[in-house]
Amino acid sequence: MFQGIYVSLNNKRNISAQIYVYLAIIVNMGLKNVVYTITGNLSVIHSKTKSINSPELLCICFFHYTTFCGDFNIFYGEKSIFFMFFYDNIMLYDIARKKGTNIMAYALIIFSALLTSLSFIFTKIYQKTEGTSSYVGFRWSCATGIFTIIIFLCINGFSAGFTPYSFLMAFLQSAFTTLYTIVSLKLMKMGTVALYTLFLMTGGMIVPYFMGLIFLDEPSNITKTIGLIVTVLGVVMTNFSKEKINLQQLLLCILVFFLNGGVSAVSKLHQVETTYETVGTVDFIILMGIARVIFSLALIMFLKNKKEPLPNNKPVKSSFHWIYICICTVIITSLSSYIQLDGARTIDASIIYPIITGGTIIFTALSAGIFFREKITKNILASIILCTVGIVLFSM
Repeated sequence: MFQGIYVSLNNKRNISAQIYVYLAIIVNMGLKNVVYTITGNLSVIHSKTKSINSPELLCICFFHYTTFCGDFNIFYGEKSIFFMFFYDNIMLYDIARKKGTNIMAYALIIFSALLTSLSFIFTKIYQKTEGTSSYVGFRWSCATGIFTIIIFLCINGFSAGFTPYSFLMAFLQSAFTTLYTIVSLKLMKMGTVALYTLFLMTGGMIVPYFMGLIFLDEPSNITKTIGLIVTVLGVVMTNFSKEKINLQQLLLCILVFFLNGGVSAVSKLHQVETTYETVGTVDFIILMGIARVIFSLALIMFLKNKKEPLPNNKPVKSSFHWIYICICTVIITSLSSYIQLDGARTIDASIIYPIITGGTIIFTALSAGIFFREKITKNILASIILCTVGIVLFSM
C-alpha cells in the first residue's frame, strides 16, 4: 500500500475534493498521509496542499459534497495509479490503471456504441413520420443543434469556451454530420438500411484507423489487424442480400462512408491537437451545435430561395411530434459524443473507432429486434459473434 499519495485536481467549477479522495481510499484502503492539491476557480473548498490521515478524511468526506466536473488523478511519484472523471456528480470513470490498459474507458466506449444504436432507432422513426426531403433533413440537423446547445450550456454553467481552431473543426465536423444525415434519410427511403449501416459504420472505423496509423504514428500490431479484419467481416455478414443495388445507391453509400469517417477523424484530430489552442470536450460539443445550426440554416435558406418542391411522401404524423423525437435523439447522441470525445484523449483512434463500430452493429441488431421486431437471422447472429471477437482483439 502506498504512503503519501499526491492528488491533483484541476477544474473551473466549485467542487468538494474530499469526497473524491474518499473514493480513492475505497480503492486503496489503509492510506496514510494523503496529500492533495486543488487548483482552479474555487470558493468552498481547500485551495492549498494539505496532508491528512485516512480517518480524518473519512469524516470530512461524509459532510462535503457539491457539483464537480473535471479530472481527478492520484500520483505515486510520476506514475498515475488512480484516475476518475466526474461529470455533474456522475462518476464516469473509476479506473485503476494497470499496464496502460484502461478497462472502464473501454466499457464506456462500448456504452457509447449502445447509445449510437439507439440514435439510429430514433432517426428511423423520424424518417417514417416526417419523410426524407432535404428540408426535413436540414430541419432535423438544425433542431438537434439547438437542443444540443441548450443542454450543454446548462451543464457547463451557461458558459462556453472558444478558439478559432476548435470552431473550425466543429464547423467541419458539423458539415460532415449534416450531409451524411441527409444521405442517410435518402438511403432509408430506398429501403437499404442494412447497406447504409455497412458503409456508415465501416467508414467511421476505417478512415480514422488509417489516419491514426499514417498521420498520428499510433501503434498497431498483428492482433489489432486481425481484430479489424474480423470486425469488418462481421459487419459484412449482416448485409448479405440477394437484392442488387443501383449506381445511385452505391454512390450514396460511398458518400456515407467518407462523411462518417470524416466525422470520426475530425473528432480525433481536435482531441489530440497540441499546436493550436483548443477548448474542452463540453465546450467543443457546444461549438459543434452552434456550427450545425449555422450550416443547417444556411442550407434551409438556400432551399427556400431555390423553391424546392414539397416532397411526394407525406408524413404519417403531423404537428410537432418530431420535436420529441429530436429531443430524445439529442440527449442520447450528446452523451455518446461526449464519451467518445473524452475517450479519444486516452485511447488510440486505431482502437476506439473499431470498438464503436463493432459495438454499434451488435446493439443495432438487438435494438431493431426489440423496437421493430426484426428477426435476428443466422447472418446477424454470426455478425454479433464475429464483431464481439473483433472488439476483444482490438482491446488487447
